[in-house]
Amino acid sequence: FSMLKNVSERQKLKILQYYGSATNIYQFQKQNKANWPLQAAANEMQFMEKHGIGCFSILDKFYPNRLANIADPPLVLYVKGSDHFNQPQLISIVGTRQHSYQVKKVIHELIEGLSHLKLGVISGMALGVDGIAHALALANKIPTWGVLAHGLDTIYPNAHRRLAINMLNNGGLITECRQKTITMPYQFPKRNRI
Repeated sequence: FSMLKNVSERQKLKILQYYGSATNIYQFQKQNKANWPLQAAANEMQFMEKHGIGCFSILDKFYPNRLANIADPPLVLYVKGSDHFNQPQLISIVGTRQHSYQVKKVIHELIEGLSHLKLGVISGMALGVDGIAHALALANKIPTWGVLAHGLDTIYPNAHRRLAINMLNNGGLITECRQKTITMPYQFPKRNRI
């Protein structure tokens, strides 16, 4: 359902809420099966199964509770690693690629000071502040999730491949993009709402 073309994300959300599930929509639209990208969905499911990727729709009970309440939540989230992101407290740390020593020191002090709390750290996997936040969270045994602007078939930037692998043990990776999504500049601001 999320792969259907010529229907906006907002329209899909309203339709999904009205029918209660994509299965109900599919059953109701049996005469229009040709419009459903069944082969693309099967390919995505095979990829997910092969790589241990979970998928949550906005109607699932494990969908991030804070994200469900924004104006334009993603219909579907793909997750690799832990899906326990409904922590009592979450902190998002994002920032510039170019940072000073002082910035790194502040992030270190902040994460170290919060490490005794039951919380998680979310950032965007970018070079600079994002990478520092993820690395320091791991060093302090705080779960951390990286929100990607592309599918889980790649890691961008490539320099964070090892960091991403390490995050799978205590946190993980989250995206609304399917595999083979071409990374475009507009996807990064869109990712930021997550």
